[in-house]
Amino acid sequence: MTSLPLGSTAPSAPGPAKAANPGPANPGLALIRIALSPAGLLATVVLLIFVLPARVIVPGLTSIGRPGTLLAIMLLLFWLLARVHPDLTARGRQPMRWGVAAYFLALLASYISGELRGLTVIEANNSDRTMMAAAAMLGVALLAADGLKSRRQLGLLMRTLFWCGVFMSVVGILQFALRKDITLYIQPPGLAFQAPPVGFSNRGAGGLVRVAGTVGHYIEFSTLIAAVVVPLGLHYSKYAVRSLERQLIAVATVISACAIPLALSRTGIIAIAISMVVTGIAWGWQRRIVIGIASVMTMAVFSVIRPGLLGTLRALFMAENDPSISGRTDDYARVFPLISERPWLGRGTGTFVPELYFLLDNQWLLTLVSSGVVGVAGLVVLFSTGAGQGIAVWRKASRESDRHLAAVLVAGLASFAFSAFTFDALFFTSFVVTFGLLLGAVGALWRISGSGRPHDRY
Repeated sequence: MTSLPLGSTAPSAPGPAKAANPGPANPGLALIRIALSPAGLLATVVLLIFVLPARVIVPGLTSIGRPGTLLAIMLLLFWLLARVHPDLTARGRQPMRWGVAAYFLALLASYISGELRGLTVIEANNSDRTMMAAAAMLGVALLAADGLKSRRQLGLLMRTLFWCGVFMSVVGILQFALRKDITLYIQPPGLAFQAPPVGFSNRGAGGLVRVAGTVGHYIEFSTLIAAVVVPLGLHYSKYAVRSLERQLIAVATVISACAIPLALSRTGIIAIAISMVVTGIAWGWQRRIVIGIASVMTMAVFSVIRPGLLGTLRALFMAENDPSISGRTDDYARVFPLISERPWLGRGTGTFVPELYFLLDNQWLLTLVSSGVVGVAGLVVLFSTGAGQGIAVWRKASRESDRHLAAVLVAGLASFAFSAFTFDALFFTSFVVTFGLLLGAVGALWRISGSGRPHDRY
């Protein structure tokens, strides 16, 4: 007997003219099956990561103990177990597996090298934390790449990611408008705040404050919206099946875009520019003009509602003696002697901790000093694998919607690669898990872009 892929339907065999009535379907059982499917599990991770504040953890655990992060780590185990069952994950060639393997082996080699060097307790603890965060990222990447078998399942995950990102954006807007951190009220029973919420940070004149929504850092907040939420909104505002859904998504996209400048971050502004340039490759000139006009109108509204906001953002790019920029460049002279001591495998994965050394606001440089040239090469391979698969879909897919979604995912990866130059991105679990989701989604799209049924819309 030939097994069928999960979720597929066998053709009806010839039989009597009147088939027996199997009885009413059990909706509760159907919901359980959806929730326990790869798409349902990944969507649950997204809900936990974006809706719950980043500082909310399981009591007794460290910052890696966020419910969403723990579930993402378990998904790596789920993927490993699913590999032995022919119906749970897709078989055949999948370049994302090789990209993930290259990155994991690079981290593991550096981790072992650090242990052999001898670590302090704080270095050892952070090294273990970094490996667990990597496991969470790789878990969602592999399960998405191999577990999402149709455009419908991929669409469920991408829509969940979009709407949860909209929720995070609205939280940030309310924080800015009310000057009150409403994440203090988002604490489900049984969970606890591992540390005080991010709160607000003053920046610029006019009493402006930076907000971070439900995530762990202002740069992380603006980058996630600019690289993921807005591009996905632009995709589904065009390709969603129902007209009402397209209109709702368009409105939600504009609202989310309005949250980007509230982080008062150069990174977010550059990230949205990168996203629009890369995604714009898939647009016609009419759509480019419409989105350009909408962007100008949004900035005009901001100049009326909050006159000092755009001026502050402009000053961030034009300032000659910005402490945040000089602080980053001053770190180079301090860190390169440490890199030269152990250039290949670094000091050990995750061992460059601010408590012992200094804060390094550059993930690429942080990876170089911690995991060496091998670690940076592994990270480059991971980004390149995702971008390469997305470009392959753009070149070969027959559907316009596939090509556009590929451009959206590549835009997100490109923005993430840039933002990693501006803060220690892989320390923040919302960024880490979302990075894994983008990688997994582009791997899944690469696989299914030519195999969907003609009527399958996502």
